[in-house]
Amino acid sequence: MSHALVAAEEEREASAEPLPTEPTTVDGRPHRGEGLLRWLDRWTARLERWLDAGAGGEPLVEAGAAADLMLLVATLSGVALLLWYVPSQQQAHGSVVAMGGRSLAGFVRSVHRYSSDMAMAFVLWHALRTLGQRRVTGTRWLAWVSGVLMLGITWSIGWTGYWLLWDQRGRRVAEATARLVDAFGLATEPLQRSFLTSGDLRGLLFFLVFFFHMIVPLAIGLGLWFHLARLRRSRFWPTKATTRWLLAVLVLVSIAWPADVGPAARLDRVAGSAPLDVWYLGVLPWTERLAEGVFLAAAAAAGGALLSFPWLLRKRRVEQPAAQVEESRCFACETCIEDCPYGAIEQAERTDGRDFPWAARVDPSRCVACGICVGSCSSGGVELPWWSQQRALERISQWAEAQEDGAPLRVAFLCDEALGGRVQVDLETGCSEQLEVPEGWRLLPVPCAGWVRAGLLSRAFSRGMTRALVVSCHEAQCRFREGAHWEALRLGGERKPWPKRSQRERIAQAHVTPGDLGAIGAALGAEEARAGADEQPGRRGPGAWLRAGLLGVAALGFFGLTGAAPLDPPRSERPELVVTVRLAGELRQRCRQLSPEEIAAQPPHMRRTQECSRGRAPVRLRVVLDGRTLRDEALAPAGLWGDGPSMALLRFRPRAGEHRLQVWLDPTGASPPAW
Repeated sequence: MSHALVAAEEEREASAEPLPTEPTTVDGRPHRGEGLLRWLDRWTARLERWLDAGAGGEPLVEAGAAADLMLLVATLSGVALLLWYVPSQQQAHGSVVAMGGRSLAGFVRSVHRYSSDMAMAFVLWHALRTLGQRRVTGTRWLAWVSGVLMLGITWSIGWTGYWLLWDQRGRRVAEATARLVDAFGLATEPLQRSFLTSGDLRGLLFFLVFFFHMIVPLAIGLGLWFHLARLRRSRFWPTKATTRWLLAVLVLVSIAWPADVGPAARLDRVAGSAPLDVWYLGVLPWTERLAEGVFLAAAAAAGGALLSFPWLLRKRRVEQPAAQVEESRCFACETCIEDCPYGAIEQAERTDGRDFPWAARVDPSRCVACGICVGSCSSGGVELPWWSQQRALERISQWAEAQEDGAPLRVAFLCDEALGGRVQVDLETGCSEQLEVPEGWRLLPVPCAGWVRAGLLSRAFSRGMTRALVVSCHEAQCRFREGAHWEALRLGGERKPWPKRSQRERIAQAHVTPGDLGAIGAALGAEEARAGADEQPGRRGPGAWLRAGLLGVAALGFFGLTGAAPLDPPRSERPELVVTVRLAGELRQRCRQLSPEEIAAQPPHMRRTQECSRGRAPVRLRVVLDGRTLRDEALAPAGLWGDGPSMALLRFRPRAGEHRLQVWLDPTGASPPAW
């Protein structure tokens, strides 16, 4: 920093009053279920680091970008399959069987199948990590809601894809869909009637499903636009190492376990059990065993809960306020605008009359109160009102004065997210009961490592601090996306504002997995800063390739097993009796004589003396099997005015053998029935 900026900052410190509040990220609970979400964040972050693929990158850390890549591969391979696939219920299954398992067409189909599975797996992991990191509430509600909607769209595409195979498994998917659609009662005729016999199946319905499967992926592109609308520098594609590893796993699993196809759909046979794809067909047995209303209610409750998380988890009374700009200290350098990961800072017209073209302004609707802009401002023009740099400097000054016999003062700036909610720090003494701290170290929690400003470190050294350690999350696991990354560049002298060259040797940065207290303790006990503290062992040399290969083999088995899992319990061999009725009841016409006033109110050319309402009588149905009545009920007429036919579709499971079946109908609505 220049001498002028240092002098201005010291003058500000002398005149300003301490803020009365403490950081709510340390003392408060800004989210409902904070403890559970912190626990989820710690364990999923550990799993991400443990499943690092060495030379193959970090597939779980880059789950969102990996899902984008797999969706692209699934789309391209699906388009390529049109060279062999015939979208017709009469020829669909035959065209799939003709592809074979080891041919080029079979390989493309397997790539299409497993890339879809991998896309769903990475989407679910990305959602789980986002929830654990509490990147849901406030300004980030749009990313979460759009992500949940895209999850549903992706699942529906895979679900209809199995329908298009038109094997016995695809037939079950179609019948389950028809039952759920009929549960809404919106169709004039039950959709299930289309699957009674092969002759009843309509070619138009099959084509509509094919059209849905082909056109709906376009909605994912629109969803991604909303998903990334409030983010800057989003990583849309994974790194080269991760891309190579993902494509290698996809090719190998497609060769090792070619996509299967079951027997052709026969509507005159009871569909048997089949291996199910966990990612898309895991719910199929539940749709067949639960009542349609129960299943739909459970699905609606789950979907509604997911969509409402941004508001269910939020506690307004402890929400941190947005960063604030002191216009008189803004020199229009644009650093805060460039560094903000959420585009929450913009140029605005100045009101203080100073000779600068503009001043920075924070948009509270987009600010997440991370403090990265605070660390990027060399003049101190941006602050978090609930945890200012001045307050931090006052703490350090008090600790320096309390040191005895000139003992060195070493301060650890601990990212609150790196603590993982497992450490409570006494802000007066800088000590903690949960963390063993070597002699001479004081702890100072900060909202994010990117909050630590180079000017704060310089002034802290002048107040008596002898060494500083900035503890952050790993760069790829930062809750605020870029805080650890920008701080590493600043401390390394690669991005302004950076510390003085003479002070850099006394500043270290350590990257830890959230909640890893052992790693924090080891960093505090280290004598010297180690460059590249976040590099993992085995990233270079033969060990890196061995790790990538071993994790690749594990991924092959994982996707091979989940793609054809024995989730489907053995189905009953008892035959199924289907009774369907479509019969119009007798017309019932009720007429009322209009009064002279009502007749006069009508247009002269449309006057009538009677007003008649049309309707049909309900159809009485009785089903008797071997002398035992299975069903006896009145079927209401369909239609808005009750003038349509009465319809029903009933299913029974009698024992195998010969039976005497009687179906009695009465369309008159008489009592007693006129069978």
